[in-house]
Amino acid sequence: MHEIICPHCNKAFKIDEAGYADILKQVRDGDFDKQLHERLELAEREKQGAIALAEAKLANALQGAAARKDAEIQALQAQLAAGEVARKLTTHALASSLISGACGRWYLSFRPICTPAASALSMHR
Repeated sequence: MHEIICPHCNKAFKIDEAGYADILKQVRDGDFDKQLHERLELAEREKQGAIALAEAKLANALQGAAARKDAEIQALQAQLAAGEVARKLTTHALASSLISGACGRWYLSFRPICTPAASALSMHR
């Protein structure tokens, strides 16, 4: 026989082995369920934390990739703009040389006639 004290009324009870085993099983089952529930909650919190960490890492990696792509786009746009400027300068230089060459040939062909007019033009420049 076992003696059990009630936690509510502090009264002592005597229980045989079968009753004691039933009470002990209930206490153990209750404790087991409580511990199991606590562990499941802890595992769920850990899982949520791991998911949040993985999402943060993925967002960081995507942000880094986007920044690299933006830098690459800007570099390519700068190269394109530089190429456009170089093309315009080359076109302008070529046009200037063609114009000056044509004017020079024209001037040489009409030099005897245009000398006074050419000197007047050169003074106004």
